[in-house]
Amino acid sequence: NKLPELKSFLKEPEGVDLYKQVDVTFIPGRKAVMTIYNDGVEKEKITLSDYNDKEKLHALFSEKGFEKYSEEEIAEMRRSKQEVEVENVNEQQKRLRGNINQLTKPMTGGKISSKILRDLKVDDKFLSRTQQVAEVKKRIKEMKEARDNFMMVGMPDDRPKE
Repeated sequence: NKLPELKSFLKEPEGVDLYKQVDVTFIPGRKAVMTIYNDGVEKEKITLSDYNDKEKLHALFSEKGFEKYSEEEIAEMRRSKQEVEVENVNEQQKRLRGNINQLTKPMTGGKISSKILRDLKVDDKFLSRTQQVAEVKKRIKEMKEARDNFMMVGMPDDRPKE
């Protein structure tokens, strides 16, 4: 992992997020360059890989005149970010339940219990949409096989044939 201190400073809390009027744009495969603008005009460019130390990076930002947020502002930003993350997770879970319902509708006639939905949950963070669909289909197939096996092993049908 190249330049772990710089990466940490740019991506994790207690780094660049402490400074006002700083926007970070990640461009894969490119060196980290800080471009300073004054009234919309580019004033200066600084290669940040020369400062692979958090203290040096904080000193650089202070030297260039960037103002830090107050403790109250930081706490409020983190609270609102956490609220947005919770909303996003809830929305992803709703979407996933909808996906599961759509996939299971032909097999269950549209009736699926919340217990089955809980059992079919797939973690959005680690699986792509295609992987989620494949995982849900696999689990549904396993459930159908288990149901079929249960019916084969279960009590015989003693009802008279018509």
